[in-house]
Amino acid sequence: PNVLGDWTVTFGISYWDDNCTASGFDENTEAEWAGEAFEIKGAVPNSLYVEFQDDPSNRFEAAMDARGGFTMTGTRAHAAGPIYAQFGGLVYNAADGRQNIDGSAFLGLDVDADKQIDCYARASWSPNKSGF
Repeated sequence: PNVLGDWTVTFGISYWDDNCTASGFDENTEAEWAGEAFEIKGAVPNSLYVEFQDDPSNRFEAAMDARGGFTMTGTRAHAAGPIYAQFGGLVYNAADGRQNIDGSAFLGLDVDADKQIDCYARASWSPNKSGF
C-alpha cells in the first residue's frame, strides 16, 4: 500500500494507563493530539516522517517494511513533561479499497525531564487514509 499522504485517526477505543497521576495525562487529553489527522511524507521504506496537523514541530520519524509493518516515534511537549511516543501497526488495503493501519500506541511521560519514563499509557490506534 501507498502510505504517503493524509490520514485520519481513531485513537483509544482501548486505552490503559499505569494509574499515572500527572495532571492532564489521561485518555481524553491524549486523544486530542494522538487522534489528530497527520500526513506521512518522505520516501518508503526508511526515509519517512509524519507531521501532525501540518506542524513541523510535531514531526515523528517513521519507517515501513515490505510486509506492511509501519512504525513512527517522536516526542511531544506536555505540561507535565515530555511524552516519548511510538505508534505502529500493519498497513493494508481493506476490502472496500481504503488503506488502513491497525495497531497500537505507547505514550511514555517523563514528569521530571530526566529522560526516564515515569508513567505511561497504551492505546489502540487505527488510522485510515484520507481522500478515499
